[in-house]
Amino acid sequence: MSGYHPPAGARNAARRGLDLVKAGKAGGGFEPATAARARNIVAGDPLTRDGVMRMHSFFSRHAVDRKPDWGANGKETPGYVSWQTWGGDAGASWAAGLANKLRQSAK
Repeated sequence: MSGYHPPAGARNAARRGLDLVKAGKAGGGFEPATAARARNIVAGDPLTRDGVMRMHSFFSRHAVDRKPDWGANGKETPGYVSWQTWGGDAGASWAAGLANKLRQSAK
């Protein structure tokens, strides 16, 4: 397989995240590498196995930060922006399912 292509929902979320970065909502700790990864997700570029696992790891670490209303009504926190640039809820679901399959196939 040549890679794992992020779904449309993840691409849309990453696009929203990049728009928020441009609007200055990312906060001071936002890394240029995260913006580059988001651009790759938006483009639908395939992720490697390691990239999928890194994506899943990000979402797993930051799930505790997720709030039901974050990002609503102009309240985009830096955490929300990062979540979006990694592919948002769609990316989190996709990466979790794929990471599980990848771990199972490695056994």
